Amino acid sequence: MDERRSKGTQRVVNAVLCALFVLTLWLPLASMVLPIEPDIEVSEYRLMAQFPKFEPSFQGVLDYPKGFEAWWQDHFGYRSTLVHYFSLMRSRIPGFRVGNTVIAGKDGWFYTIDEETIEDYRGKFILTEEELELARAVLEERRDWLAEFGVRYIFAVPPAKWAVYPEYMPDHLRVAEERSIWRQLRAYLEKHSNVEIVDLKDLMLEAKKKFRVYYLTDTHWTKLGAFVATQELQRVLAEWYPSIGVDSLDNYEVEEFKYIWGDLARVMGLRGSVWETGFRLRRVTPRDKLVKLEGDPTQRFAFYEKPSLKDGGVRLMMLYDSFGARMPEFFAHSFAEARFYRSPPDPDEIARVRPDVLIQEKGQRVITGTVFANPPGIAGFRLPVEGKFARVDYPPGNEEVIFYCRALGEVPGTQYVALEANGRPVGEWRIGTGEKVITAEAENGDESAGSLKYTLTYRYLLDEPSIFEGTELPFDLTAATGGEDANFIEVGINGSYLPSGKGYNLYRINGRGVVTAHGNFNTSWSEQESSRLAEFVEANRQGRGYMLVVSNYLAGRRLTEDAVRALRSLGLRKRMRNSTVMNHVALVDLRKRDPITEMMGPGRQSLEVGKYRAEAGFRMSEFRARPRQ
Repeated sequence: MDERRSKGTQRVVNAVLCALFVLTLWLPLASMVLPIEPDIEVSEYRLMAQFPKFEPSFQGVLDYPKGFEAWWQDHFGYRSTLVHYFSLMRSRIPGFRVGNTVIAGKDGWFYTIDEETIEDYRGKFILTEEELELARAVLEERRDWLAEFGVRYIFAVPPAKWAVYPEYMPDHLRVAEERSIWRQLRAYLEKHSNVEIVDLKDLMLEAKKKFRVYYLTDTHWTKLGAFVATQELQRVLAEWYPSIGVDSLDNYEVEEFKYIWGDLARVMGLRGSVWETGFRLRRVTPRDKLVKLEGDPTQRFAFYEKPSLKDGGVRLMMLYDSFGARMPEFFAHSFAEARFYRSPPDPDEIARVRPDVLIQEKGQRVITGTVFANPPGIAGFRLPVEGKFARVDYPPGNEEVIFYCRALGEVPGTQYVALEANGRPVGEWRIGTGEKVITAEAENGDESAGSLKYTLTYRYLLDEPSIFEGTELPFDLTAATGGEDANFIEVGINGSYLPSGKGYNLYRINGRGVVTAHGNFNTSWSEQESSRLAEFVEANRQGRGYMLVVSNYLAGRRLTEDAVRALRSLGLRKRMRNSTVMNHVALVDLRKRDPITEMMGPGRQSLEVGKYRAEAGFRMSEFRARPRQ
């Protein structure tokens, strides 16, 4: 009897286990149809794979299973729930990593952990003298260009979270912050440059003794950290403009609240499940009215005006990243007019507005490698530009004109400058390393014209016929794309400048070097642009000729799987999606479906094919006049 009862119980247990097993198998599928899965947000800072489209072709049959597998892995039922609870369970274990993005530290602290950041933690990146000198030259070039418009320049650097709170990092990651990229660059600039640098690290280390200046579950500083940084910038500006006062924390009431929006917690799938104390600063003392004219600092721009300071007040322009987005609410009140841009410097906008001071804020965490570059209009050169550059009207007299011309650093060839006066050649000089001084003295024939129109032209001649051994093209080609600060694309074929825009630019080029089709797709912000890109590739990938692919900073942000497959059909192999700080340059032989070259990286990417003689805009480093001897 007992044996029979035992067998009956076993059958029930087996039946329940079988039912649970079947339910486990079918529940994910059911949740994709029925609303039975908990609503849990998991952000992975990437676009999820889209359901593949079947193409009735041999290649389409081969590609469809891969596309479906990628879609299934991103969308199967209860995926978000599983990721969420798995992350919650492991988030308290120091050293637990979520992909190559986030690592759990001690006591609930999270840190970014991509490969570049780890190497910077450990002080593994050693910058060369050339790289340090390039960064110095770019910052000074930026400052000097602004000075021509009467604008003062400040470069401000918020420290990385791990530089302020290294004690909460996992034990196996030994922080060597003194050898980080920014520390190396800062030490070099202290010795070799007088650019106004505001390094906020020491300030944050002192402030953290009083209150928490960075979030546990976020990359950024708290409102208190942003306020302390604002005070420091006000102190620096007050030395130039005494009317700018330094705000005090006594003017505010600090309110604590439950902060659940940490970007690192979101990546770990824990948004809403882990929280910490955040801080709000509520003004308790009165001050004059501030008028918001346009925009929002949490987005891409914001403009403010303070009527009480309109007469004689200071006008500010600030370029900021995600750290600086927390500062305008404190900072804008110090100025008659304040303009905040979350973007690279725009020479046309700067020249139009002409503020009194420009502050460029760039977090230490994004200063990795030699990403420094200036956009066209500020940069010492752009490739290629047709025409001449520096036209100087100078009244003749008992003086001579002196041009101080600086070599442009590492370019693949020999550099020259040529000078004309009223259209007549004065001379051409080869530039070596360092500075070249050119003296131009007016002749009697020139003086009779009433004024001298000096024109300075820069060019370089490539030393080698091609940087690609064994590759011969029937045309000359140059292409360049800039880093975060520059955010530009320039392409030239046989000496002619081609149109381009933000995002991905694709050029279909025939055997004579003629562009037969060009498409610009701003994949930085729109998935619809990715669809247009895929359609362009499909319409232009057949036959003979070449496809030039050039993209700039952030182009991978909204690049969809369809667009990636289209670019892969050309033979491209680099990781394109979500490469938010990568610049991509590739040249493809359409007949072979094989890249002649493909380059991707955070800094300036450029290629030259053929013995290309580049005429480029050139800005003298200084222009003076002195009495004739």
